[in-house]
Amino acid sequence: MANKTQTIRIESILGGMSDTDYYANADQFSFSLNIDPSVAVDSAGRPSNYGRPSGVMVPVISSYSASVINNAPLWMVPNPKDSLVYVYDYGGSVYSLSSLALTNRGDLNDGGSAQGNGAAYYDNYLYFSRSTTVARYGPLDGTPSFTDDYWSSTLGKTALTDTVYPVAQTTYVNIKLPNHILHRHSDGKLYIADVVGNTGTLHYIKTRKTTVEGDTDDGSTYDKIHVGYGLWPTAMETYGDQMVIALFEGQSSFINPGVPAKLAFWDTVSEKVNIITLSEFPDTIITALINVGGVLYIVSGTPTNTGFRLSRYVGGYSFEEVALFGNGYIPMAGAVYADAGRLFFGGRDTNAGACTYMYGLRSKKMGNGIFPLGTNSVVNGAITAVSPWPTTSQGYGLGVHPAYGLTDTFTPNYKIGANYVNSGTVDVFARWQSQTYKIGRRFKITRIRIPFGGNLPSAVPFTVRVLTDNQENTFTLMQDLSGYVGKNVASIQPNINVTGENDFNLFLQFDDASFVVVFPITIEYEIYDD
Repeated sequence: MANKTQTIRIESILGGMSDTDYYANADQFSFSLNIDPSVAVDSAGRPSNYGRPSGVMVPVISSYSASVINNAPLWMVPNPKDSLVYVYDYGGSVYSLSSLALTNRGDLNDGGSAQGNGAAYYDNYLYFSRSTTVARYGPLDGTPSFTDDYWSSTLGKTALTDTVYPVAQTTYVNIKLPNHILHRHSDGKLYIADVVGNTGTLHYIKTRKTTVEGDTDDGSTYDKIHVGYGLWPTAMETYGDQMVIALFEGQSSFINPGVPAKLAFWDTVSEKVNIITLSEFPDTIITALINVGGVLYIVSGTPTNTGFRLSRYVGGYSFEEVALFGNGYIPMAGAVYADAGRLFFGGRDTNAGACTYMYGLRSKKMGNGIFPLGTNSVVNGAITAVSPWPTTSQGYGLGVHPAYGLTDTFTPNYKIGANYVNSGTVDVFARWQSQTYKIGRRFKITRIRIPFGGNLPSAVPFTVRVLTDNQENTFTLMQDLSGYVGKNVASIQPNINVTGENDFNLFLQFDDASFVVVFPITIEYEIYDD
């Protein structure tokens, strides 16, 4: 016999994706793809490029470049001189990107061994590290051209060491960690990571203006500092006047999961690093560092395992975990980007496929949830590079999502993609699945009420499902909105018995981005005696 009807109210999704499968806070969910509460909604209840954040369930669109590039895109570098983003791939080719249109600028392959080892903007030029040297492209404020061997031939410096780094993540991103990261520091120099004699080493390029910015060498130096024998650099970042260098105890074939990663802090003046952590960090490898508003964030994990961690540096030898991406594969160094206080991490999610994790929303008061964006159309792929959207006409909606480099190492297939706001049919569907609601008794779903941002203009596709008992049973309740045209609420009374013995999840799928779901979503159910 059924007991009195009970109701679950979903009031918000601002808590983002839960860290765990079976437990979540009230405003968290199991997973999503291409859902962004940061996006504005217009007066008709449609996603909008302009306005303040809506805080509701807004689908965004995924789109891709028509051109397929030659290899995995590892770096996507913006610059202050033009509106283009420059892409450097794993095979050493350089492209420019405007919106999603690619132009091949040149090939810097070192006889087949270049691996897109590093890229950065510095002083009117773009720099691209190769296997044993550094190329540059510019001047960007004039008629740019390549100098393929700027470091060794033009500057006359000792060649870089082509140390073979281990593969970052073997299942979906079969790509070696880059061995010559480049980083422009606050002291006006471009630093080059290297391993010389099995010792982590930094060199730098320093230029000045004679005729145009950056055209003249100003004391570029080989072997400025050693950071320790057996320690190989994987990332660099600026923290005030300090250079922060991520290191692991290196060797070429694998990364030992029992040895913690290191962080070195150097003021760029002292003859040796000022601070280095030895055993304080919790993970094996740090693949990226990023400074957001004076807070140093660290991206780390173990390449052989699913999951990566976002931590922040709190001072001395101490770190604090900020978020755990349990279903994610660790991002590459060029796949981390910050915009408007939010962080984006390109990678792969076991549920959502190739995706860019968005951590945080446009307003800090909305919280710091995790929201995956991107595509799962490339089922064996991952996102390996992230950058700002390359266009001069960025609206609030158009500009809030980054462009990304998409890699499918099994096909192979390499493209540039982006998320943006637009009404209409989506290239890749947006979806959302609630947290697991644990009833603990036999139950039956009797009504689901889903409100929309405005009256529905047409019978667009929209799928509603209920998954019960550890998602073993699937009940499809609706696949389009034909019965709700002109209405702003879908009140669904299932015409099948939606029953379970212990728990359930609600699943929503948008195949059209012309409407939004608002709150509260209510789910009514009856409990039965065992």
